[in-house]
Amino acid sequence: MAWLKGQRNNCLLIALTVCLALISLSSACVIPVFRYAMERWHADDFQIVILLDSTLSQAEQQKLADVASHASYVSNPELIDSLKPQRLTHNVSIQFYQKNSTDEQAKFLWNQIKPKSLPWAILRYPPYSGIEHDLYSGSIANMPLQELFHSKERKELVDDLLKGQTAVWMFLESGDKTKDAAALEQLNKGIGQATKTVKLPDMPEDELPGWFDPSAAPEMRIEFGIVKISHSDTNEKWLREMLRHSEPKLLTMKEPMAFAVFGRGRVLPALTGDQITVANVVNSVIFLCGQCSCEIKEENPGFDILLTADWESFYYDRRPVGELPPLTGISDFVDGQATEKIVATSTPPSKNQKTAVAEEKAVESSVAKAFVYKPITEQAKPSLEPKPTAKEEKDPEKTVAVEEPEAVTLMENSDSMTNDEAVSNSESDSATVMAASQDFSGTGGSGMVSRNMWYTLGGLALFLVGGIGFMRARGSKADGASRSLLKP
Repeated sequence: MAWLKGQRNNCLLIALTVCLALISLSSACVIPVFRYAMERWHADDFQIVILLDSTLSQAEQQKLADVASHASYVSNPELIDSLKPQRLTHNVSIQFYQKNSTDEQAKFLWNQIKPKSLPWAILRYPPYSGIEHDLYSGSIANMPLQELFHSKERKELVDDLLKGQTAVWMFLESGDKTKDAAALEQLNKGIGQATKTVKLPDMPEDELPGWFDPSAAPEMRIEFGIVKISHSDTNEKWLREMLRHSEPKLLTMKEPMAFAVFGRGRVLPALTGDQITVANVVNSVIFLCGQCSCEIKEENPGFDILLTADWESFYYDRRPVGELPPLTGISDFVDGQATEKIVATSTPPSKNQKTAVAEEKAVESSVAKAFVYKPITEQAKPSLEPKPTAKEEKDPEKTVAVEEPEAVTLMENSDSMTNDEAVSNSESDSATVMAASQDFSGTGGSGMVSRNMWYTLGGLALFLVGGIGFMRARGSKADGASRSLLKP
């Protein structure tokens, strides 16, 4: 009997091991870290905390209006006039706390900050970063908002990442020309070696998650840029501050520093001084180009910096339809450029043509106004299956019902299409493009989804069976040794 109970305990250990292995396998991701970060890791918000007595003056509202219009969140938008939300956003949230508020968080902040005057503004790192440093603390009037949110090097950084670069290395010079030259040489050599030796992981189609569409964004490649920042460049003062305050030890160092920035502004921990070696640079590249083994952003190394970007422009087919060039028919895309076959007709457009064009513009306008980006998991996949319909082409002598040709036929025979046919089909073509532009989630990788589901269910079943056996063994009156999961 004791032997049987011991076997139950062994079964529990085996079940737990298999369960963990299957769950780990089911959650693995074959997409490289740098691309996964761009696709799935939204930039963490810095926080602007404003303590005030009641309201803001007109001058204070005007100063905050631009930043608030680009902010991802504003707690009390009614306190700022003329807010105009923009698609180009800062990763920052603005939170107002009134002096006499009963909110516990407000009371804590008032006691912690003890402002010298009102209103008082503080710019802080994202909460998840664990960096306890205020980038700015003072009056709104003295807050250097333009410098905090904008700089030449950060704009170039965003542009390079949106073009599909793996990462951009921010190289902070120390002021010592000898040290800086030696470190920069190692950085360049490390990047050169990595681009020759490091390879992107294999990504079997049946193992790709359903939301991933490699054709919807720049082609994945191993490519890096280097941005040098002088220690005396006043225009990049706040960028240096953000990077150096990521670790307390960096504040007192007089060494060159290298930071790899990837995704939507995620920064790997600094390489400093003698740490900037070919081997360390290659190791950083291996991490960035390797499979994303941990998909939870906060469990990966690094921190975020304050940037201004429209990250959704990274995708080719996820822009709102209102920002696409006007469509005049699917035949216009055959030669890769728009044609003027419809608008440049020698005869006035017919009533049907006018109606089709007006309906197309109305649909595009309504979609553009209603466009709101949502997390991928909340998107419903629209059907792209062409629905066979019939349209009537009115002729002065007779009326003929003509079936719409399929999209493939349209593209193959576009050169022989008449103007009337192109215009009459433009509405359905535009609807297809709009449906595709809103297809955020996709259903690709269904094999992986199904397989992962069975892995997880199988692991849970083994865990339950082992757990039941363990509880039965625990409930017996065997001696203490028989209750141990591992024999001494």
